[in-house]
Amino acid sequence: MRMKKWILFLAFALSIQIGYKITPILAQENQDIRDIKRVIESFLKDVVYQDIDSAMLWVSISYSDIRNNNIIDYSKFKSELKQLITALSKKYINGSISDLEIIKLDIKDQKAHIEIGYGWKGFNLDTLEEDSGKVRRIATLVKENGSWKITQWMRPQQTQ
Repeated sequence: MRMKKWILFLAFALSIQIGYKITPILAQENQDIRDIKRVIESFLKDVVYQDIDSAMLWVSISYSDIRNNNIIDYSKFKSELKQLITALSKKYINGSISDLEIIKLDIKDQKAHIEIGYGWKGFNLDTLEEDSGKVRRIATLVKENGSWKITQWMRPQQTQ
């Protein structure tokens, strides 16, 4: 009977010790998830508000992607984003983003791969009606000087 109690005590003590070591790791992962979601939300909000300079604050200067055999760096991404914002501003007013959902998230070391979904709506100046829809994007973020930054942003079919 004493041996059984001793084994139970050891198991309990070991679980407490392991729990104390895991808790800070889990807390950091939860903080990283909140920070990553905040970066994505802020980036999207800045795009909707047509504030290219603020949107680019969430993008790493090391941005790098390949699309259609073309390298997309920070400057090219900024240019494409500016064109998108200009085109959308000619067609829509009162745009908004809602229901941001993390579909997949994988964080390893200082790098995160995320797939998100979100709703959008805006008043279409051509049809004089409200348009809305669901969008999915895949992004890669890296932690630079303690802050998460976007290093890739693409539609799911653009993944390689």
